Amino acid sequence: MQNRTNLSFYSPRPTPSARSKQSSFHVTRRLAEFARSKISILLFLALASSAFVGLGCTSSTSATVFMVVDNVAWLPSESALIALVEKQTVSALDNSISYTVGLYNFGADGSLGSVMGPGDVVEAYWNSAVLSLSNDGSTAYVQLGASIYRVNIHDNTTTKLVQTAALLGVSPDSKYIISTDASPTDRAPVYTIYDVSANPVRRVRQFTPPNIINNRCLWIDGGTFVVTSSDSAGSNISVWDTNGTILHTYPNAEAPLAASAYASSSHDLFVRNNSRGIDRINILTNVRTAVVSQDSVESFDASRDGTLLAYSSGKVAQPYALFAVNTQNGHSASIGSDAFQPMISPNGDRVAFIHNASPNRDVKVLGISIPN
Repeated sequence: MQNRTNLSFYSPRPTPSARSKQSSFHVTRRLAEFARSKISILLFLALASSAFVGLGCTSSTSATVFMVVDNVAWLPSESALIALVEKQTVSALDNSISYTVGLYNFGADGSLGSVMGPGDVVEAYWNSAVLSLSNDGSTAYVQLGASIYRVNIHDNTTTKLVQTAALLGVSPDSKYIISTDASPTDRAPVYTIYDVSANPVRRVRQFTPPNIINNRCLWIDGGTFVVTSSDSAGSNISVWDTNGTILHTYPNAEAPLAASAYASSSHDLFVRNNSRGIDRINILTNVRTAVVSQDSVESFDASRDGTLLAYSSGKVAQPYALFAVNTQNGHSASIGSDAFQPMISPNGDRVAFIHNASPNRDVKVLGISIPN
């Protein structure tokens, strides 16, 4: 559990022969979780023998074995959530397996709603879990299958923006996206910046960051973003602009999906260090402060004003325990369990997270406050 998420956030799809041994979704991170679930194994075996009508049947000829929530985002009003949902479905006719991903709406209490956009799409060789909402909450940007889409949350209008590419990041103003068509194992992939506000979409620039270890670009503002690389000392992050220029590099830091955050109002960048603690870096002053140092952090999020953290522990003794942290004094409080990828609500009073307790990972929502 200590090293699983220190990898690319999207993984190559397993080959047909490997699929009989591996989970379909983010194999490296989740194989241990699915494998240790006796319920999942029993369901799969029963379906494979056509002796069980499984969880979430979609028709008389197929049944969903796993339905896994992969990333969650709050609407600005906090009236609802949206999330990526991945499914593994077994045919009752020939035991063939299909793998799909879709954008779904969820209630503010974490209840599953309906699929949005183009529906459930067959997964590509790589699968990005980046999910971005526009500031007004009207538009989502997401990779489904091998294409990147813009989906109108209100009327479900869907626009395919880029084909045959993985989505790495979206600027806060929704003007730019960064994508790649390189293999997830490529340490020097070509990244492409697109202006998706233009019609048609305009390619702005291509660049090749060296020694990439985490294929995710965390945007800071409309023109700068963070990329994670490695050197002989370990992980480091670099701040780039849309001209492909490195503005600053910070050692002993990484910014993977679900384990980094930017608080825009305080200009604080929260990163995971090489010891798997959490540091705060103010990008205006470059002052760096340790926030969590006595735990191994699996995933976390920060409130918009940077005063509150929610993190999931990676310690073997308390796997996926959920904590709230006061970033000003380091005080913490245990608020939940079996939690992964917490997402603090815009008002900072609730936290949604992926619930790890069941084979079909669902969404839970809890109240949260800043510990005294």
